[in-house]
Amino acid sequence: MDNQQEAIKIKVYITFKTVTRALLAGSTNNLKITIENIKKIARANPDKYWDLPEMNHGGQRIIYRLGRSVNGKNEIFQPTRNRGEEQCLMDYNVKEGDHLILVQKVIAG
Repeated sequence: MDNQQEAIKIKVYITFKTVTRALLAGSTNNLKITIENIKKIARANPDKYWDLPEMNHGGQRIIYRLGRSVNGKNEIFQPTRNRGEEQCLMDYNVKEGDHLILVQKVIAG
């Protein structure tokens, strides 16, 4: 991937619980990097963004996934087996101005 393609930023709206925020996201950044960037922004200013805990009240680790809500149904972006977390927003046809959701997935353990 060349540097010009890496520099592509799109404005998306991400909702977590009841709070929606506009964020610039790299359309070619892999999903893991995108989630880590969202967590970094949230930790830097949880009053402005979200409180994204790492563990739930039962002590289980929480991971976060991006997705979108279409006609009242949530579609969570799941990496395919062959590409794993290397898949990016562009792979899911996320475009400028799309409304995404951030969901928690609790990992037992």
